[in-house]
Amino acid sequence: MSIKTSITIGLLLMLALLLGGGSYAYYTVQRLQGSARTILQDNFYSVQVGQNMLRALDQTGTDPAAPLAGLPQFGAQLAREAGNVTEPGEQPLVDSLGQELTRYRQQPSAASLARLRRQTHRMVQLNMLAINRKNDAAAHAATVASRYLALCTIVGFLLALTLVMSVPEAAVGGLRKLSASIDHAEQGDFSASIPVESRDEFGRVARGFNRLLTQLDAYRHTNLAGVLAERNRAASIVRTLDEGILLLDENSQVLVVNPLACSLLGLTERQLIGRSADE
Repeated sequence: MSIKTSITIGLLLMLALLLGGGSYAYYTVQRLQGSARTILQDNFYSVQVGQNMLRALDQTGTDPAAPLAGLPQFGAQLAREAGNVTEPGEQPLVDSLGQELTRYRQQPSAASLARLRRQTHRMVQLNMLAINRKNDAAAHAATVASRYLALCTIVGFLLALTLVMSVPEAAVGGLRKLSASIDHAEQGDFSASIPVESRDEFGRVARGFNRLLTQLDAYRHTNLAGVLAERNRAASIVRTLDEGILLLDENSQVLVVNPLACSLLGLTERQLIGRSADE
């Protein structure tokens, strides 16, 4: 896999993680908002209606001269509650309250008023329990969402850390090997090839550079063989001449000497080869 592909995949994974985490966070917020809206619209509204019904019953029970004074308000609030039934078991309570209200209107009594009050309390309590239950569910959903978001954050951090640590090393490590091989080549060592450990961009560069080193090494050996052949040919020619001749290099050191020169100088060929002409 190439370095470019690795970086692209890593960035795409991070982008997908960010999008997934953001989408989940948005979904969770919308869900919590919907739950809060449901509590306010359904249960809290019913609790308010129940409290108004209890106040109407209190007004009815404290006015001996007009025992039915609070019933119109109670009936109006009961009608509002009948249009806002949302919890299991709430509809039977509303029906029972309606029947008990009819009986109380026909024949007011303390027992009937007590039953109205008791059933209204049950209705309020039912909605309060629903509020607590939905609130607990919303809190649990928020906790779960927080854990998932924390997990996404940790995974994203680890992925980013992995990219930060691996990508520069993958790029710089290859350059170090290439630089070391170039240093060896500058010193004439063409055998220091680069290990090819991958099929990415650096692997292709390493294979090309190794081929270049092989060609340079072959050229050097071919050229050296030619130089040696020319030197041997020149030495053969010098040895056959009838005059004393010394061949010097650029440092004025003796490279080739013929027998006549050795005789004239009174030294052997071994003693002359490599000596400076100034001596």
